[in-house]
Amino acid sequence: MATPNIVPRADQEGGLGTAAKSWGKLFIENAAAGGTAAATISNLDVDQIALDVNASNTTANVIDINAQALTTGKAIHIDCNALESGGYALFVDVDDAQTTTNVKSLSQINYDKSGVTGSGHGHYVSAHAVVMTDAATNHTSGYVQHKAYNSLMSVASGDGNISQISFKSDITGGDDTYYAYAGNTSYRGNVGFFSDSSGSDFIAVSPLDHGDYFQIATTTNGATTLTTVDDDGDDAHMTLIPDGDLIITPKTGTCIWYDVDNSSDHMTLQVGTNGDATFTTVDAAGTAAHFEIEADGNITLDAAGTTTIESAGLIKLDGEAGVEIENGAAAVALTIDNNTVDQSALYIDAQNTTKEIIDINGTALTTGFGLEMTLNSLTGGGGAVNIDVNDSITDASSFKRLHLVDYTKTGNTLNSVTNNVIGHSISLTDSGTSNHAGSTHIRTSYASNVNFVNTTGTHTIDGFSSDINLSSGGMASIHPGGIQSFFSKITDGEGVDFKAVSSADTGDQFTIETTTHGATTLKTIDDDAAAAHIVLEADGNVDVNGLTITLDAATKIELEQNTDVTGDLGVSAEATVNSLICTTGAGFGGGYGSTGATISTAGVGQFNGALTTDAALTADNIVCTNAATFGGGTGSTGVTISTTGGITADTHIKSTAGYIAGLNYRHLWIDAGEMVPQVTNGAAAGTDESSSNDVMNDYFAFDASTIEYVQAKMVMPEQWDGGVIKVKFYWKPVSSTTTSHTCRWSVAGTAHADGGTIDSSWGTDVTVDDNVLGTAAGRVHISDATADITIAGSPGAGAAELVYLRINRVANHVLDDLNEDAHLLGVAVQYRETSAGINSW
Repeated sequence: MATPNIVPRADQEGGLGTAAKSWGKLFIENAAAGGTAAATISNLDVDQIALDVNASNTTANVIDINAQALTTGKAIHIDCNALESGGYALFVDVDDAQTTTNVKSLSQINYDKSGVTGSGHGHYVSAHAVVMTDAATNHTSGYVQHKAYNSLMSVASGDGNISQISFKSDITGGDDTYYAYAGNTSYRGNVGFFSDSSGSDFIAVSPLDHGDYFQIATTTNGATTLTTVDDDGDDAHMTLIPDGDLIITPKTGTCIWYDVDNSSDHMTLQVGTNGDATFTTVDAAGTAAHFEIEADGNITLDAAGTTTIESAGLIKLDGEAGVEIENGAAAVALTIDNNTVDQSALYIDAQNTTKEIIDINGTALTTGFGLEMTLNSLTGGGGAVNIDVNDSITDASSFKRLHLVDYTKTGNTLNSVTNNVIGHSISLTDSGTSNHAGSTHIRTSYASNVNFVNTTGTHTIDGFSSDINLSSGGMASIHPGGIQSFFSKITDGEGVDFKAVSSADTGDQFTIETTTHGATTLKTIDDDAAAAHIVLEADGNVDVNGLTITLDAATKIELEQNTDVTGDLGVSAEATVNSLICTTGAGFGGGYGSTGATISTAGVGQFNGALTTDAALTADNIVCTNAATFGGGTGSTGVTISTTGGITADTHIKSTAGYIAGLNYRHLWIDAGEMVPQVTNGAAAGTDESSSNDVMNDYFAFDASTIEYVQAKMVMPEQWDGGVIKVKFYWKPVSSTTTSHTCRWSVAGTAHADGGTIDSSWGTDVTVDDNVLGTAAGRVHISDATADITIAGSPGAGAAELVYLRINRVANHVLDDLNEDAHLLGVAVQYRETSAGINSW
């Protein structure tokens, strides 16, 4: 007899177990022909849970469904047709309080296929299938939004290394071949994301403005549109940043860019046989379809053959970082072939103010030319180079050069090597052999025309200016005459070397001509009279070093009153002069009947030669134009005063009446043991002993990432001039064994006189970098000296003020990459003495 059902006395009455006494287990096994569900819970209490499972499980499943025989049924079927706002068909709530490393999945589908799909069969599995259908006819003003998958992710803090991924796809195996699935829609074998939508396939919305978005939409024939939208502007730029190549392969070989407002206006990129590519711009209404390349970085055209850009409109290269042409082939880097005879081949419209407009860097050039022009058809008014400068500056002093050649030689010329440099070379050659006798030829290698409309003010005009400076002393002759500001070589008798023409009458001239043996003629020409005088007007002497000066019978020398004649003056006849001053010894007389008179070189208070005295010399003022030596007599080796004022003594210099002062540089040492750590972010003090020889060191340890401070307090020597000081840091790394690290030190100072406020500002911090030395720890490191350090408080010279120094390691600086403590052993401070004496207290 079958086991009967347990039925309560009345419908919906009674229960199995209570909260105080519950059943331990419940086993239900429905017979194969049971005719009803194995367990049915019909809960009519709308605000109570129908099935409440309170599990203490940790490693075993809470609910375990074994339905391996299931074919067309559903393992879990949820039918809830009355859901409203806040309701969920399935809700998973996890509060995660773990703080250690863990990996978990809130929902996981583990599907393993082991069956071999037979020929002609299809195997289609969706791990997560969502079917949402709106079968209603909605009102035209209503809003309907269905989301098959809605992800909301956020973090309360940005600290730590946080990664949030709303959708992740990892696919391995398979291939990338086109296949067809149910519905006969083609797709690739492996697909990380698949969309079959009559609208947009993908939309990315700006988190700052949901009206700004990016959209991908694929429609008929696979036509795909990528769209960016800025709902309140035109700033929805699209940027592609590939870490490798950007490859676009249209099947028809054409890329088309349409005008968003007029699809008839467009640009195409046509790729043909052998990779030939053509850009075409089309303006349906005219010829304004310009082609413009505007890049914030580099634009590279790399072609094995000729790169041709053709356009009926303007071709514009507009790069904020510039345009660069880099040529790697044995060909001209840039060729401009201009066939328009009345237009410039190259026009540069530059807004430069302080940087060169054209800058040619040809440091590797040897025998070529930095700039070469071939102009074979110049006519009247033409020229090779035209510099046109309109100068309207009126309110500032200025210095400018319209043509500058700056040549600097740094190489040391070897023996028997000639280094010949011409700053400006002009070669004018007339190779015509049949010029007509009536023709006129004018060749001017250098023409200068300077004109002032208004001569008010001070004017300096140089038609030709040369400034030659031999900073290292003399040099060997490299050209006839050695060093010359002006050089001329003209065939004897064919012209003059120099000609100066009067602006009032071009027939009045002065010429210089040098011919055979260096014979030189200075000639003046007055084409209307004989007034072309030569006047030598010197602010110093006029020295004539020739052998003989010949004056013809009609020439006379007139010495105006008080004219000075220096040197030997030989006069064969009587000479009458009003005044004669001799700077060297002069002899007068010695002629017929006269034995002569001698005048020495000595004048009152003036000695042009050596001064020798046998007795004591008393003088209010002695001026020595050469080095002077004093002493050297009995018991004295002497003191020498150089021409620059330096004094050298063979024994000590002593003053019995007062101090001896000078501008000497001195230094003092401040050991780490004399420093104190700053209360705020102070460095840690320590003492260590070397392992082998027990050498002791006080030090302060400065952290590798946190800025720490120490301070030193002292009274500077009274000889200090109160000016800037410099510091060297003595330190050592803890254990660094490489030379690839750098430590940056910094120091600032402040000084206080009597009554000064101690809590006052520091001076400007001055830093110095020091690199790790050697390949072993325990080495002393001495930094370079800092730049000038200005002590705050304006200390005075010899004031003996209280000076504070604040020292720190700039551990957060990018150049400080020493990844360990740095031990400061002490600092050396250099100061300069005052030239004033220090009085007794």
